[in-house]
Amino acid sequence: MSENTFTNTLIYGDNLQILKEMSVDKDFFLQTNGGIDLIYVDPPFNSNQKYNMPYEDMLKVIDEKEKYKAQKEMFNDTWSNIEFRQELEELKGCVDCIQLYNFLSSNQKVFSFSQMSYLTMMAHRIYYMHKVLKDTGSFYLHCDQTIGHYLKILLDMIFGLKNFVNEIVWCYKSGGANEKRFAKKHDTIFLYSKNPQKHKFNTIKEKSYMGVASKSSRKLLL
Repeated sequence: MSENTFTNTLIYGDNLQILKEMSVDKDFFLQTNGGIDLIYVDPPFNSNQKYNMPYEDMLKVIDEKEKYKAQKEMFNDTWSNIEFRQELEELKGCVDCIQLYNFLSSNQKVFSFSQMSYLTMMAHRIYYMHKVLKDTGSFYLHCDQTIGHYLKILLDMIFGLKNFVNEIVWCYKSGGANEKRFAKKHDTIFLYSKNPQKHKFNTIKEKSYMGVASKSSRKLLL
């Protein structure tokens, strides 16, 4: 077997093309002993925003000691009509998971354009992530209440209902309540496997507990 060229590899850019190439690359599966052990996805949450990442040394002038700080567009959480149509049409060709295309195309009048574009983009990429995941591997998707309930439907289609393992609730302190709603204080992480009987899972050996509530806070809890 040739040396594993995928170890400690950082790939910058849209992961879709890389996933497509990996999914049909025999060397990739040989070198990684069957694929990827764990995939953790923390995508944008359909916020319709652009996110920028500061970086230095990207521009050079005659005096190489002079540096510029610039803003590079890291990713768009917005989707164009052309991109959406292209990706939806590509999903039509995924014959081993045609229900993805059927679900999205039949609900175009139910979802907003933003929702349709986002879910199509996510479905396309998760489909290929499933292909490169080992049979013993685990897949985690981090989301929030904005679109998470629809992402769960896509995951059930791609991985299968029987391969849903856990819904993990990650609580935090920010996102207080106001006069119109309860506090928004958690994200959700969905855990799936290809085979719930085979996937590797290391149990937590150390437990952590929330701090003991004060008397005043206990009264509020009661």
